[in-house]
Amino acid sequence: MRKYFLLLPLLFIIMFAGSIIYLNYFGIKTEKFNKLIYSKLNQLNPKLNANIEDVFIKLNISQKSIDIQTNNVELKINNEKLFLDRIIAKLRISDLIQDKNSIKELKIETKENKIENIKKFIFEYDFNFARELNINQIKEGNIEAKIVINFIKNKNNFNYDISGNVTDAKIDVLNKLELQKINFDFDIKKKSI
Repeated sequence: MRKYFLLLPLLFIIMFAGSIIYLNYFGIKTEKFNKLIYSKLNQLNPKLNANIEDVFIKLNISQKSIDIQTNNVELKINNEKLFLDRIIAKLRISDLIQDKNSIKELKIETKENKIENIKKFIFEYDFNFARELNINQIKEGNIEAKIVINFIKNKNNFNYDISGNVTDAKIDVLNKLELQKINFDFDIKKKSI
């Protein structure tokens, strides 16, 4: 009888550790957080819309957060589409316990998209004539990017870091010089004050 009392806590510890490892590496499929992802995208821009399929919740022990992850997302503004590889929303465990559902960080990784599609998407997202003049110098090519958005707690503001690479670009410099097969990396940061 005494050995059952010793085995029971050991069995409980093994099951608990196995659950933590499973949640850390594989996660659980859920639909509970779809509305939260949609609301954060809407906070960035009310015109944003997304097709989200499977959402997985994973435990991130090192950052004391829960990661809400979805793959193969189609982001849309009007008729313009951007194809994403994955979206990962980091939720503080302490906020989840307090039922706040506030995302502290949003990571977006794009698939390789044609520059022409990205330009159309950017112009629909936020038209800026000076930006359009600069971007229209890039005629063709492909782009892949990683976007990290940090939401500032208790404020309706955020910081972001966009990094990625452009491949096989064709750039027309002031209608006087045409550069072809250009490849480069980029990194854009915005810090809120």
